[in-house]
Amino acid sequence: MSAGDEYRCWRAQLETWRPGTLAGPSLRAAWSVRRSLPVRIAGVDMVRIASRTWGQTLPVLRERSVPCGPVLLTVPRACVELAVPLGTAATWPALPTTRCVSGAVVRCPAPEIHARDGLQVDGRTWLYPPMPHDPQVPDVTDGQALADAVRTALGRADASPHVREGFRL
Repeated sequence: MSAGDEYRCWRAQLETWRPGTLAGPSLRAAWSVRRSLPVRIAGVDMVRIASRTWGQTLPVLRERSVPCGPVLLTVPRACVELAVPLGTAATWPALPTTRCVSGAVVRCPAPEIHARDGLQVDGRTWLYPPMPHDPQVPDVTDGQALADAVRTALGRADASPHVREGFRL
């Protein structure tokens, strides 16, 4: 068996999970010992945004009162990962430092592993954890609103005198 075949076989055996729903037995077992586990995210697409871009995008989302669904900070990749509606990957614009995919494989800590508490598992923590059945917290972030906010944030960064001088904040 080639390395590519092994990789495809490993990915095919992954447990699936949609943030905010009941996790399967393997994921629950990992969470019970404060570990994360790679899972195939089902029923939503995932947007990955570089942390520095996220830091510029979040204020735009707040200005526009766009509620965020689950947001996972992934320190090893220096990014955040957000759940967006299924189908968003097909229309996601080519924005620097972002990527949107369907069928993403994400290493997910338990929802109670939250940045506000200083908790992290395998370099990951929830900025906005998945909240099952909470009408105040959406299941996903609006993909179009997110793309527009990223575009605005990148435009603001390009207009910053620090960026023109070659320095990034």
